[in-house]
Amino acid sequence: MEIVDIIMGTYNGETYIREQIESILENTYKDWRLWICDDGSKDNTEAIVKEFGQAYPDKIFWKPNEKNKGAAINFLDGARKTTGDYVMFCDQDDYWLPEKIADTLACMKKAEEEYGKETPITVFTDAIVADEGLGTIHSSFHQSSKLDTSKLDLAHMLMENKMMGCTMLLNGALLGKLRTFPKQVRMHDWWTGIVAAAYGKIVYLNKATMLYRQHTSNVVGSTEFSKKAVMDKASSWKKQKKALLDTQNQAGSLYELGKQDLEESEKKMIYAFATLHKRNWVMRRVDIVRYRFFKTGTVRNAGVLLLI
Repeated sequence: MEIVDIIMGTYNGETYIREQIESILENTYKDWRLWICDDGSKDNTEAIVKEFGQAYPDKIFWKPNEKNKGAAINFLDGARKTTGDYVMFCDQDDYWLPEKIADTLACMKKAEEEYGKETPITVFTDAIVADEGLGTIHSSFHQSSKLDTSKLDLAHMLMENKMMGCTMLLNGALLGKLRTFPKQVRMHDWWTGIVAAAYGKIVYLNKATMLYRQHTSNVVGSTEFSKKAVMDKASSWKKQKKALLDTQNQAGSLYELGKQDLEESEKKMIYAFATLHKRNWVMRRVDIVRYRFFKTGTVRNAGVLLLI
């Protein structure tokens, strides 16, 4: 059986981490190791984790950072230190359904049969959006967020992240491409997604494999796509313009890291996206249409064309 290394990023997670770890222990697939990479917790997180570590010394490991790295780098740094066959990301406050590991791994095995194990692949799934007590808010994260999971090509992924890190499984070939990463990425799941799109394949399993808990301390939470959400974004146009620039800078980092081994077509596309802000008003929009740097839906794309 293949070993699945699970990277859990923690920071002051005492409220929900016990329930999360218990849900992992209840998974039907048992060949996993849980690496808990703590980013400077000041609460009771360490004591809770070490309690589990004593009970499961060959499965649960406490790995505190010497200094705070931030969520994205904490996950990526944890992943590149693993030695298992596959890697999953895990948040400290969710709840995994019993078949999460087994179902995602089965989907990965099918993808590797189709594309080859040497192809960098990530699988991601849907999730049930839940409240603090794990009551259902929405049966589908992707439906509530109105994200089109059928458009996972590089052009779409450069512009819009559709992936939830806490649902992702990475194969060894993709992990090899993640050993080096820039100091600044938007989030670990988005960086993993654009690397997979550039070098390999992204596969979506249309099944909820976990409860995605919403509470006041979420680093990144679920935002239902609604008229209010659109108006809120419109009222913070400076913030949205900065987010677009940060997204282009992220692509620029991918271009620099991939100069030696990316295909020419991918390099050309990534460079075009990374340098959009350097083009004039007309050519920015021409390149967006030419390469199909689109988000999901007319409203989101109209916003991009106004802001870019």
